[in-house]
Amino acid sequence: MIEITGNFWDYIKDYDALVCTTNCVISKSNKLVMGKSLALDFRNRFPGIDALFAKDILNHPNNFFCSIHWWFSRTDMKHLIAFPTKTHYKYNSNLGLIENSLQKLVEWTNVSKVEKVLMVRPGCSNGRLDWETQVKPLCLRYLDDRFTVINNE
Repeated sequence: MIEITGNFWDYIKDYDALVCTTNCVISKSNKLVMGKSLALDFRNRFPGIDALFAKDILNHPNNFFCSIHWWFSRTDMKHLIAFPTKTHYKYNSNLGLIENSLQKLVEWTNVSKVEKVLMVRPGCSNGRLDWETQVKPLCLRYLDDRFTVINNE
């Protein structure tokens, strides 16, 4: 795992996959609730991503991790990945859910042959978990040097 500090969006051109930390709440209009932080940024930058993530979650209720292909330009395709850290947006993030999401992310990258993945510190912003004592040890257990974790400023 590589750690950097900066603005997530300043680095996206260098990565094959972008991870969006989320909750697991689907609205009445069948959209993933993406109302704060990086999830809100994803929703604003990629119109309709909330509906696509929700559709995948509803189609795979026991597997909340999903990947969506999204074209930035004619030659540059990125994988956009929903990475649940909490069951409901009102609650703190859950280490068990983060560990499950880490396992599925690593499995997916192994199968898809994705080489460079960018993600924020999962569960450490609105999820209210501590990076050094709670989340980083989990990330170190699963993530190799294909994964860059950014301390998003």
